[in-house]
Amino acid sequence: SSYAILYGGVGQYDYTNWAYDNSTWKLDFASKTYSQVLPMGLASSPPARTQIESQFVYDSLHNVFVLFGGRCVEQARCSTSVGLYDDTWLYDPQGNTWTQINVTTKPSARNQAQMYFDSRNGVVVLFGGVAQSGAVDDLWIFDAGTLTWSRVTTLNAGLPPLYTAAAAFSPLSGCGYLVDGVTTNGTSV
Repeated sequence: SSYAILYGGVGQYDYTNWAYDNSTWKLDFASKTYSQVLPMGLASSPPARTQIESQFVYDSLHNVFVLFGGRCVEQARCSTSVGLYDDTWLYDPQGNTWTQINVTTKPSARNQAQMYFDSRNGVVVLFGGVAQSGAVDDLWIFDAGTLTWSRVTTLNAGLPPLYTAAAAFSPLSGCGYLVDGVTTNGTSV
């Protein structure tokens, strides 16, 4: 509650050359200042990526930030051949370290998905996004305590495949919310 962590983004560009960034920054709310806690280019940090609008969330139960997927921009470090990541990384703010979680059961490679932390159940929830095949409508749960992903197969929400939505969890209602996403045909919902 006293700071925010930011990961990556677009570095310098001159409208023809983009410099993608994998640095980690801290925004101190009290002093209203940013400080770089891990510099760009570290091999121990996740590879630079784009289109992770809601795919980096804070798990307050385990005091870690969870990053999943995104669009690959460092070809030498791409984890799949489709240009999308299917990797999971945890950032520990106390130790100022990134750790890649290698598991066989996990969501498919994607970007522009929606993620939020469900504080009632102590898990991160991932919905939808854009995979190689297009927009997807699957729902996954990540437990940072057991370092496992599990797919929820009883999804009856009637949601279409959705990407670039805003996602949030309300502890009062115990529900996750998706707002203003885009469907496969480009319609805003």
